[in-house]
Amino acid sequence: MSTSFFDSCTVAELEFEQLYQIYMAKNVLNTFRQDNGYKEGTYIKDWNGKEDNVVMFEVIEQMQSFSGDELYMNLEKLYNQLF
Repeated sequence: MSTSFFDSCTVAELEFEQLYQIYMAKNVLNTFRQDNGYKEGTYIKDWNGKEDNVVMFEVIEQMQSFSGDELYMNLEKLYNQLF
């Protein structure tokens, strides 16, 4: 792993695990966006007045431990409630 990742932890004043979780969560969100029409321009980024990034962090706060699969499923459930 490159030292830049660890340097980022120091600059952001985050522990390695916290920054890694954020990185993985953003990866899940980006995958979710692509799976739901981001390239085609049909993806809705505003979820009832909140940007999807904010919703993602709210979901993570409710999780007992981080799981990319669980995060994706929760995002999917919430996204489907928009319609």
